Order: sequence, then C-alpha cells, then structure tokens
Amino acid sequence: MKRRMIILTSIFLVISILFSVIVGCRNKEETEKDTNKNNRENNLEETELLIEEDKGDEKEYFKAFNILKKARVFSYTNINLNGNKVLPFDFKIRNTKTLDIKIGGKPLWLLSASLGEGSIWVAILEDGRVKAFQVTDEAYEEIDIRPKVFRETAPPVLFISDNSPYLIDRQLYETNFLTHPVVDVNMDFIVTVSNQGDLIIYDGIKKKIDIEVLIDSRIIFDKNGIIYTLTDPSSVYKHGILGDDIEATSVTLIDPENDFKSSNIIKLSEGEVIETLFPLVSDIDGDLIEDIFVTISNNTSGAKISVFNNKGILLAEGPPIGKPKRWRHLLAVAPFGPDKEIELVDVLTPHIGGIVEFYRLSEGELKIVAQKSGYSSHKIGSRNLDMALAGDFDSDGQFELMVPDDSFKELAVVKHNIDGIEEIWRNQIGDRMCTNISAAFTYSGKAHFGVGREDGFLRIWIEE
Repeated sequence: MKRRMIILTSIFLVISILFSVIVGCRNKEETEKDTNKNNRENNLEETELLIEEDKGDEKEYFKAFNILKKARVFSYTNINLNGNKVLPFDFKIRNTKTLDIKIGGKPLWLLSASLGEGSIWVAILEDGRVKAFQVTDEAYEEIDIRPKVFRETAPPVLFISDNSPYLIDRQLYETNFLTHPVVDVNMDFIVTVSNQGDLIIYDGIKKKIDIEVLIDSRIIFDKNGIIYTLTDPSSVYKHGILGDDIEATSVTLIDPENDFKSSNIIKLSEGEVIETLFPLVSDIDGDLIEDIFVTISNNTSGAKISVFNNKGILLAEGPPIGKPKRWRHLLAVAPFGPDKEIELVDVLTPHIGGIVEFYRLSEGELKIVAQKSGYSSHKIGSRNLDMALAGDFDSDGQFELMVPDDSFKELAVVKHNIDGIEEIWRNQIGDRMCTNISAAFTYSGKAHFGVGREDGFLRIWIEE
C-alpha cells in the first residue's frame, strides 16, 4: 500500500511538472506575442508622436525628419519622381485576377508599396479616414497605419519603416495642402512648397530658396538629383481645369550639389502658361540627356506639348489644338512605337471626348503618329493628374498605356502598332473610378495594381 502511494505520488508530480511546463511555455508564448505587439504599437506611437507633435519646434521637426531617413520605401501618387508615369517592371496583364476590398467610404487617393510576397495598400477617404490593407495572392487583411486621419486634399506620401506603413504627416507640408513634400532619393533632405510659394529645403537646417513657386505644383527630380519646379504663377489664362485659374509661366532648376542654387531656364512668352502641375523629365532624342516636357496653353491657339533640353532651349513642339479652353494631358515618354521607338503619349481633351495620342520626334517636330478616342485621364477641376500610367503590360518589350474609358467604369490598355492603336486589354472596374491608379510589385516580380471606386471599394488586379 505504501509503495502504491509512492508510485501515485510520483505520477502526480510528473503530471504536475508537465502541466507547469506546458502552461509556462504557453504563457511565455503569449507574453512574447504581447511584448512584440506592444513593441510594435510603441514604435508606431513613437513614430506618430515624432511626426505629429511638432508645433513649430524645429528640434521636434528634425526628429521626424530622422524617422523618414530610416525608411526604405516611399510611394507617391505620380509613380516616379521624374514625373514620367512609367512602371519599372513588365508583367502579363491578361494573367490577372481581381480582388475587391470594402473600405467604407469614397476614396480620394490610393497608394501602394511592395512588402515581401504581397503589397500594402493605403486609401485616403473623402471624410479624412485612412485605411490600410496588406494584400497577398489570395486574400487581404486590414492593418494599422499612422496617422489614422488625413483630412487634407493634398496628394499623400506613403513610407514603409520596419515593415509598417506611415503617411508623411501634415506639419511637413508647410501648411500648404495643395501639394506634398518630397524626400530626395538619397534621403539627405526634404523639399516642399510653402503656402506662400516659397521652396523650402530641410537637410538639418531649414533653407528658403528665393523663387516664386506655383503653390499647387509638385516637385520633380531628374536622374542626377536636380530639382525641377514650376514658377512665376499667373492668372493670364483662366481655364481652371486643375483646381484654380493660376498657372506657372516658367520652369526653375535647383542644384543640391551647388548649395541649392537656382536657375530659371524656361520662360514663356507673354500670354502663355504651363498648364500642368509638374513637368515631365525624360530623354526623347536618344542623347542620354533628359529633356523637359510641358503642356503650354494660351488664349489664341490653346494647348500644345513642348519639349526643351536641359538648358531650356526649345527642341520641338506638337500642334496646338487651335482654340483656347481645351487641354492636352501629358502622361508619359517610353518605347511605345511599333519597333520600340521612343514616343510621347497624352490624352487630348479628356473632359469632352478624350483621345489618346502618340507623338514621335521627327525633323524637329513632335508629330502625332496615332490617335484613338473613347478615353479619359482626368476629371475637370481636380488636381489628380495620376489616373493613367504606362508600362510593358504584355512583356514583349514594347510599352503600352493603361487608361480609363471616358465613363471611368472600365480600365483599358492600348498599344501603338503598325495599323494604329489597338486595345489589348479591357476590364470592368465595378463602379466609377475616383482615384489615381497605383501599382506595386512583389519581391518575386508579380504585379499588383488597383484603383478606388465611388461605391467605397478598392479593386486590385493581381498577377497570377
């Protein structure tokens, strides 16, 4: 009997020890999960604090700047910092499936970024709420983002730090909520436009460049890091399709390597304006030097596309529309031609029967070589110029244009071939498109691209 009691006691002790180990491991696992969660939340809160707490204190501002310098991914609505809406990777658009995400309100802007074998999508809603989602090949989940509210109408900027998404917050906008700040490619400084039209540089010291910038224009960089701005605003051409009646009349370059010295290289003739919010910088003549493209408008002949070299000398221009208050939406420069020739693409009169036009530089002129009607790339009065983009959507080395139809209910891809313009893909959006097109690529090279809809959904296309 005594021996049996000893055995039972031993068994009970062993079971107790095993139970304690299991519970301890489970508690440890839960503790680690809670710790990791708390650490992540603390990191989010710390970053949010550093980005939001500045009330004019430059010390706190530069803490926020240092947070930005730790980021490894930045995402802008206009895709590239040179203003050229061209995706850097090719993919097969016919091999895509759709994913609809309910966001609970009408979106204004959409941003995306790659994250491992998936992507992050951030929608800024009309009521100021910010919604973020992580998307994989099969599903999506809502994730945390800071800040949770962005009530400004300015284009937002997304950055990823420690695998978490953040928006560059409002104090970095210099109280100008018609445009957004830009972080240079080496993350050495931030450049933005103040609400007084000053160009502001932050690189540890706040600098004000003595030029008059169009306050709703966006900052552009070329491949050498030169800054391009639209300057000398004027109300001489009252069209108002880009949000107001004030447009730039010059282009100014700023050289960060030369103590941010500025040079006004393009000055228009009296009565002319630059009818866009940023220049496009790309090489069209094959000399490996980037050229400057703008839409120029006046009250006599209307809008035309003009291209200048980097010294401000006019290289070529396309035909004017022939009447005022008609617009050309400059979009991209890429190898669009049937034999992969470098061409420019725009949408003529996107508000009244939009026409996709491909141009080629020939004998000192920008000549229209192909046209096709039935498309639009802009809603009148909006500062969203990012509703179309270019890329190699069928992986054949020739680039195409992705653009909505003129109802904004379908998305199409058009290709310039030897017979004109061919539509190689068209897909339902599900409701009227109301945001820019955004795109991201997974680390294995699969494409995710999407738009926001008026019915409070995102539609994402995922390459299979």
